[in-house]
Amino acid sequence: MPTEAMVARLIGVVCLAYTVQRHLGQRVSPAPVGQQRGAQWTVSDRVSWFWCGQRLCGDPGYDWSGWVAQQWESLGLPVAVTPYASSEEVQELETPSELTVCSS
Repeated sequence: MPTEAMVARLIGVVCLAYTVQRHLGQRVSPAPVGQQRGAQWTVSDRVSWFWCGQRLCGDPGYDWSGWVAQQWESLGLPVAVTPYASSEEVQELETPSELTVCSS
């Protein structure tokens, strides 16, 4: 049976690996090369940042080593995220003439 300290270390390594993988996935998602590869990874264009980060480690169709090496300098810095539409913009889109109603 593993000791409590061994389990704590293992959990720490797993959490660190998950965090780094998710953070790299968040950075590759908006990058042009990430969008090109993402189109080949999925048909729905809806993949998680964690999954994108996982592809960086084992993508047979592209060598990510140069891109990943560039990310190490700024790995701890926040990533700019595309803002959601403001509530005014959403209200403008929700006029009855632009809404589609599905009928059965």
